[in-house]
Amino acid sequence: MWQLISFIVEISQNIPSLPNVDILKVFGTIIFLIVCFFATQMYLKIFSQSPKTFFDGRKTKKKLDIIIPAVDLQLAIKNTKHLLKCENVKRIIIVNPEKEGASGKYLFVKDGKNGRAEAINMAIDRIESKHVLIIDEDHYVTEDSINKALRILDKYDIVKLTLLPNPDKMPKDLFRKTVMVERLFIEKDVIPKAVYPHYGGTGFFKTEVLKDLKFDNSFLTEDIDLTVRAYKKGYTIVSVPDVFAYEEYPSFKGWLVQRRRWAYGWFQVFRKHIKDLKHRKVRGILYSQLFTFIPLLIVPSLSFGNLLPPLVSAILSLYCIFPILLVGLKYGKHPIIALSFLVYYFVLMFYSSITSFVPLKKYVITPKGG
Repeated sequence: MWQLISFIVEISQNIPSLPNVDILKVFGTIIFLIVCFFATQMYLKIFSQSPKTFFDGRKTKKKLDIIIPAVDLQLAIKNTKHLLKCENVKRIIIVNPEKEGASGKYLFVKDGKNGRAEAINMAIDRIESKHVLIIDEDHYVTEDSINKALRILDKYDIVKLTLLPNPDKMPKDLFRKTVMVERLFIEKDVIPKAVYPHYGGTGFFKTEVLKDLKFDNSFLTEDIDLTVRAYKKGYTIVSVPDVFAYEEYPSFKGWLVQRRRWAYGWFQVFRKHIKDLKHRKVRGILYSQLFTFIPLLIVPSLSFGNLLPPLVSAILSLYCIFPILLVGLKYGKHPIIALSFLVYYFVLMFYSSITSFVPLKKYVITPKGG
């Protein structure tokens, strides 16, 4: 301890007196330390334990309806056929641009192509069960996850569905493998371990809660807006890793569309709800978006320099980069993928930072093919 104190005193003695300090270097030092703080947050996410929920294997007799806002009707049917025999599923409502009518457990609702939020809202009035699941057309949900979620809904109002790669359709190209690393980190480490997890667009609701909240079609990330409003109304949200569905990852072209929508959508939510920062749960949700702007903080830090000794600065720089590589190794399981994720991480953050301020006037569905 005394050695640490002596080291700090020695550093402080080498810092010029305030009148001679380069203001830009002071600014650079502050920014650099903020980046280090966020790096520490990543370490905590990587090494802390995910919340566990006890399941004793018993099955519930509760039932739910499933809502799927779909562009590709056949894909939605393909990914839900196995649920037709599930005792917990009462009805599957597919809002789509092609078909209207009922067929067995399926109810097809023709939408007006006004976006995902409006499509879901159209289906809400047709819900007959006390619980409902919202998924996308490319998601594959297991019966076991449905059973577990219905039991958790005794305690919580919303259960986020953890999205994992489909073991039968693992990504083969380097780009999709890198996207998979990012998605697994978010789904397994970031959201479940958050103090206030956000509902990520796919999940289970008590029907009365969903009807009270509904979705706001003016937001490109309607799920994040719903999360903020849910917390403001006192509803509870939980993310449990063993309640999951399989998802597919977009091509590079699809990724550009998706991330632009996410970036500007987050900005819309922040702009609307910034007045509610006094609410601690709202602060927790909006705070998570600050990760998007880390690269913008690194640029002035490197450009202006800092007041730290060169060796300390170098060590802290490695400290900030190392957790990104750790995530790449943890979920990519190969050094090439880890290095790819390091590059991808900074490209993603810069792209998101820039597109956060570029308005999109309408919801654009993310293409998953090609």
